[in-house]
Amino acid sequence: MAAHWDDGTYIQGTVTLDQLNASGPATVIATKTLSYGRANVSEPLSASTMYNVTLLTATNTQLVKFPITTAMINPGNLQRAEIDLIFRKADNSLKSAQIKVSMGF
Repeated sequence: MAAHWDDGTYIQGTVTLDQLNASGPATVIATKTLSYGRANVSEPLSASTMYNVTLLTATNTQLVKFPITTAMINPGNLQRAEIDLIFRKADNSLKSAQIKVSMGF
């Protein structure tokens, strides 16, 4: 994940990947600190599973939380996924998001 403000500066904070559970709270899979606005997570994903990605600033302000799923793919074929986010510094709103996924068959 890459996260920047609309003035080009890096966002400082953390990214969390949670696995949603049918009953009970979500399970935290990984929490990574952004370094120069970037964080990398390399974790095996389960088939037909829902996850949440949450981005918090260094002051614990939630900028975004969004779901991802492996419902329509074989997670073993997922080679790489990249999410690039740009936020408006004036009000912390999401300005743009670009998601790239690479699959191998």
